Amino acid sequence: FFAHSSAMNIATMQRTLLVLTALIVIHRAAGMSHASGTTVQFDFNKGFSGDAKDQVLTAADGDEIEFIWKNTHNVYLMKDKAAFDACIFDGSELIGESSPAKKVVKGSAGTVHYFACQVGSHCKSGQKVAVTIGAAVAATPGPATPETPSVAVRPAVSLLTAMVVALITLLSI
Repeated sequence: FFAHSSAMNIATMQRTLLVLTALIVIHRAAGMSHASGTTVQFDFNKGFSGDAKDQVLTAADGDEIEFIWKNTHNVYLMKDKAAFDACIFDGSELIGESSPAKKVVKGSAGTVHYFACQVGSHCKSGQKVAVTIGAAVAATPGPATPETPSVAVRPAVSLLTAMVVALITLLSI
């Protein structure tokens, strides 16, 4: 009786440890992603080009914008369009002072998030970008260049997926 009971306890403990390990792995994988699972890399130095197209970006709800740049800059989420247009940083939120700086953007289609650099006269010189929530951004093949934003897709793992995997794992032992 005790030998059988001991063997069952070991088997139960092994199943429990396996399920817990699977849940930890899945939880860590889920932590690597965000709502849409897409990261959009944006070269923040592009705004200095003087070309209006270098100061706009379209992203999907939940996309993570990864601002990259060279030299001394920072990224602020501006309070509103008026602050963005006038380069007034009162009430704005610092996103980062070193490259890369990341921010997940959320909102319904047409929502605009305004970002700018506060260093010196960079904002007034064009180092800013208006990110509009719209259709999903298409992936760009090949490496990113200053002229081409790249998109890296990360898998999103839901709690339901984690529970299904845990249940299958438990049942298969």
